[in-house]
Amino acid sequence: AKVSRIRDHFTSNPKKNPLVVTISSLFGYFSKVLMLHSLRGQPDAEILKALELRSDWFLKEYKVAAANYNFGQTVQIISLLKEYDLRSKGVDNDNTSTGEGELMKELFWKIMHQGF
Repeated sequence: AKVSRIRDHFTSNPKKNPLVVTISSLFGYFSKVLMLHSLRGQPDAEILKALELRSDWFLKEYKVAAANYNFGQTVQIISLLKEYDLRSKGVDNDNTSTGEGELMKELFWKIMHQGF
């Protein structure tokens, strides 16, 4: 439900939330989730430094994401982000039939249903 509200917020006003900016933000987020997977077993202080996080609160959020998406799923998501970044720029995408809003809905759905 929360993800649906977030998705709806982003797709309701594409001028305020352009897909290319959204994808860039998601890429940064999931890149840190991927790094966290490779830092398993390290002390939190080392992880905070490696991920360039300012507080434990942010680290907890990334740990939740790492628990929800294993290493392979995270790699798949990053691959999806690359694919949708290209599609948002017109590569392998007919923008007349698949606008930014639809691309964003597809992307969110694929991220949420990774591995299911």
